[in-house]
Amino acid sequence: MKKLIINKKQGVYALSLDEIVYMEKELRKIRVYLNDGTIEFYGRFPDIMPYLDRRFMCCHRSYVINMDKIVIMSCNTIFMENNERIYMGRDTYGRARKIFVEYLAKKSGQIL
Repeated sequence: MKKLIINKKQGVYALSLDEIVYMEKELRKIRVYLNDGTIEFYGRFPDIMPYLDRRFMCCHRSYVINMDKIVIMSCNTIFMENNERIYMGRDTYGRARKIFVEYLAKKSGQIL
């Protein structure tokens, strides 16, 4: 099972990729939303993306989303399984939707 290692002053955290719902960037902090809570650390998405697998979509400069945790995409909003809603502009939503549809097709073995 792949893990994302986060090194903070308080300790080192090994987060299973399966428990990450999404990540949100605000200024220099990244907030990781997990199945059962959150954790914050200072960092940049380009530095952590190589440690994530193909189910993670960087659809906006402020969000990295675990596509396995998406329940529905509708009306410029992504609804996550932890009942969070992520709102996006029309262009960003369109790109995210395209990436999500391609991911689902590859995951199910279908060809678009």
